[in-house]
Amino acid sequence: MLDLEPLPSDNIVKIAIAPLTYEIPLPEANPQLQISLDAFRPKESSVETNPEHIFQYRDVDQSPVVVHRQKPEIGRSLLNEAGPNPRVIVTMVVTRAGTTRNVEIATSSGHDDVDQLVMDALSHWRFRPAVRKGATVNCLVIQSVIIKSGSSNSPFSL
Repeated sequence: MLDLEPLPSDNIVKIAIAPLTYEIPLPEANPQLQISLDAFRPKESSVETNPEHIFQYRDVDQSPVVVHRQKPEIGRSLLNEAGPNPRVIVTMVVTRAGTTRNVEIATSSGHDDVDQLVMDALSHWRFRPAVRKGATVNCLVIQSVIIKSGSSNSPFSL
């Protein structure tokens, strides 16, 4: 019968088999390169004080809220060309001042003229800006626009 019992070790594995003990040295762990990922992450304080930083929608305490919308002027003939209820998804930055910038098409309606008219209209929208830790900040927003035909001169839906 074998009698195995744990023995204290200093980087050596001891195998105790009655009545003999074998010592097997383990290789030393010497890392050749040490990299700290903290050097690549922006410092939280620098992000908070950088007025040009753009926060994600989920990273703000209060999301931007539309206070003024401008509808795109899309004629009936263009709407007929674009097909029934064309949809455009747009990304934009709502600035600390509540204006929009960097308005870009994320998903096209399939009709370039409709996409351009929607982008032009969204560039005139005004917002109550996003708030993070009590200060207004720039925020990335994704806006979906569905254009519906209706009785008004400017069909538009969000």
